[in-house]
Amino acid sequence: MKTKLFALLLALAMLTAILPMAAVAEADRPTLTYWCLFENNASKSVDNYADLPMYQELMNRLNTNIVFTHPPTGMDKEQFSLLIASSSLPDIIEYDWYSRYPEGPQAAIDDGVIISLNEYLENGSLPNLAKVFENDPELAATCRTYEGDYYVFPFIRSDELMAQKGGGPTVRLDVLQKLGLDLPETIADWEEFFAKAQEIGYEHPFIARYDDIHGSSMSSSESVFLGAYGTYYTFFVDDGKIKFGPIEDGYKDYLIKMADWYAKGYIDPDFLTLDNSGLDGKMTGDVCVATFRSPDSGIGVWTKNMQATNPDVVFCAAKFPVLNEGDTRYFGAMNLRYQAGYSAAITTSCKDVEAALKLLDYAYSEEGRLLYNFGVEGISFEYDENGTPQFTDLIRNNPDGLSLKEAMILWCRNSAGGPFEKDAGPILAQRVGNQYQYDAPFFWDASIDWSKNLPRMVYSGEENSALNDIMNEIDTILEEMTVKIIIGDQSADAYDNYVATMKEAGIEEAIEIVQTAYDRMSK
Repeated sequence: MKTKLFALLLALAMLTAILPMAAVAEADRPTLTYWCLFENNASKSVDNYADLPMYQELMNRLNTNIVFTHPPTGMDKEQFSLLIASSSLPDIIEYDWYSRYPEGPQAAIDDGVIISLNEYLENGSLPNLAKVFENDPELAATCRTYEGDYYVFPFIRSDELMAQKGGGPTVRLDVLQKLGLDLPETIADWEEFFAKAQEIGYEHPFIARYDDIHGSSMSSSESVFLGAYGTYYTFFVDDGKIKFGPIEDGYKDYLIKMADWYAKGYIDPDFLTLDNSGLDGKMTGDVCVATFRSPDSGIGVWTKNMQATNPDVVFCAAKFPVLNEGDTRYFGAMNLRYQAGYSAAITTSCKDVEAALKLLDYAYSEEGRLLYNFGVEGISFEYDENGTPQFTDLIRNNPDGLSLKEAMILWCRNSAGGPFEKDAGPILAQRVGNQYQYDAPFFWDASIDWSKNLPRMVYSGEENSALNDIMNEIDTILEEMTVKIIIGDQSADAYDNYVATMKEAGIEEAIEIVQTAYDRMSK
């Protein structure tokens, strides 16, 4: 299958002179070594990114060879640690330098692992990335260390993509209509929905993973209901002052409500152990009628699967709820413009820094942005009458039966991520044909005032180490408290004791660390 498909793609790619690159002598072009994750969507067609038509095209355009190395799936953390500890580094490492390197990116520079980009931004070697930073000072601030060193070629969300929230409250619209209810907007509305859904046979109407009930920065999840109580699962800023949501007013009331709903059976008891596969089964098995999910793997996939046997089934987005009608909701599934994962740094082992700079900077040019987001004109995309790139049938209706994402990854990196600015167009293309799926991210985004959410924070190595030490203990205390109170093992009266325990564990010191970093970034 891989041989057949790749032969077809190479034949098509002759239009853009991909094949003639073989005629270029190896000695005439620099070779760069590149370590990055391998997207599973590519596995049906290739085993290495060097064989992707997109990278064949990129190597041809820049007259540069790239030798890719990929860690085994699921072993990237261990392999990254071993790689850093070794004496032999590749020229480029694409990973999460913000949070995966011990004590942060400044330490990576100070330890002699990666280079600072400041000199090259200043001397004109990175014209495209420099322009991106110049046009967005807030983005630039998040891509440099506390000492002012730019260290990364970032994975960036475009302005339009910032509105494409990754997930939010998702409900069965057909069940709501059967019950004579409108989309729920307040906590009381949701409670009425759950109660009436139980009356028609849905024993546990709401199902979500624990991270989607409480929220988790590690899994990029967001609590559906916590924000209705005016607080958050982690740090936030309120009129310039840093606060930690679980010790603020509102968190106890949220726990009381969740415990009440759990006792009434509104929340499926499997939420503590549920994974995405189990969640899919609950929703498509007509066991539950509301959850937190993405517009694609949720609304899109579930609607298609269930309508095969029941054409009346409709999934759609609901707003992130508020406590009372007219309240402002400040917390939802927020996107950060700089997505730390999939960002690239040049190592100190790189012998041809000029070639590495040229390769990585190209992604932020107009031509590079098109290649990374849509691929090659005339093959993977064409311009429509409005001058907007649109995928061709090679991507939309792949002749070898590849899914949209499996076809996209061959020609561009938009289906996942990478060191480039990711556009919304390819994502929106996946949602054509289901208006509820298409509208969901905009609907979720419009229901939130994002002014209290923090940007990606920049800490010193000392701050980062101290904060991690404190928060590791705080997270353990917080999860124990939240779970025990929700499932009824402890009453909400225990909340004040848990807050005292978090203060003893250093949460007030952690708040001071975040405040210091926030004030420094705000200057």
